[in-house]
Amino acid sequence: MFRIFGQNFINTISEKLKTLLNHRLVHYGFMLTMLLFIALIIAGPEVFFVKQLSAYLLHIMLGLFALGFLFLFTGFEKLMLMSFAACAVLCVFIKNQSNGELVYPKDNYSEKISVCHINLSNVYEDGAMIDQLKKTNVDLISFQELTPEWAGILQSALTANYPHSYQSVRIDPYGKAFYSRYPIRITDTLSGSFALDIALEVIKNGQSYNLVSTYLTPSLNSNSLTLARTQMKNISQYVLAHPKKTIVLGEFNMVYWSDEIRQFRETTHLRNSRKDVIPASLRVPFDHVFYAEDLQCVALKDLMLSRKDRMGVFAAFQQNLDPTKASHKFY
Repeated sequence: MFRIFGQNFINTISEKLKTLLNHRLVHYGFMLTMLLFIALIIAGPEVFFVKQLSAYLLHIMLGLFALGFLFLFTGFEKLMLMSFAACAVLCVFIKNQSNGELVYPKDNYSEKISVCHINLSNVYEDGAMIDQLKKTNVDLISFQELTPEWAGILQSALTANYPHSYQSVRIDPYGKAFYSRYPIRITDTLSGSFALDIALEVIKNGQSYNLVSTYLTPSLNSNSLTLARTQMKNISQYVLAHPKKTIVLGEFNMVYWSDEIRQFRETTHLRNSRKDVIPASLRVPFDHVFYAEDLQCVALKDLMLSRKDRMGVFAAFQQNLDPTKASHKFY
């Protein structure tokens, strides 16, 4: 009975859809709307709503893919081709903002450094996080949203393996901590007295690395977006002054194909560590790791507390010994 009812329901919807789309005005209006929609997202004006929409680009892409199959089964070939073409355009657009390497570079036996970024607001069990970090065996860990409670937990759990540390404890989301196996030195607080972004130097086996940890103000309205842009401008100035062996990581609170991050990377010539975005939950990560051209990203993976719960990201780098790959390519 339920099968018959379901089949009748599908047939009714299909017939109504065909009747609606058979009207020429509706048919071509739908195609034009799809074209304008894609153009608005990729090269749209400085409109806050459009910027918010870009965060759901992955969902939109999958929706267009599903629409293509719907039009395939209902016999609308032009709409099918338009849907698949729009989906392909978004795929290319997202991929162009990702890491352009098809595979990670081979080990060139140069000095390497590995870093972790963890947002403590994502961690509900400190023991599981510590165990995961021990398995990861990372050189430097960057923590964000450090509260007084977390400060004590990290100090007691990590000091033995990470003797070099720095903590900036706050009750707002801008608290930060660094734990390192190698000497570190805080070189700058890029947002003045607010200390929203912190730059430090890490010295590993004679090699000096510049790291910037950022927590961009979430773009909830035009004022917060302006503040986030100011932070990115400060970070850009620091990166341009320290172009060698520089890594910028943290909570950017925006997707890496957003206009702000694209402009930031174009200005600083930093590369993206991410090759793709395939989250099982369709939650696109807002934490990113960007690196200078004299480095090569040899690994990047999400750090998980469980199969579903993500706490941060891990990235590893080696020296870029190939001068032909040191020239700037904006992916």
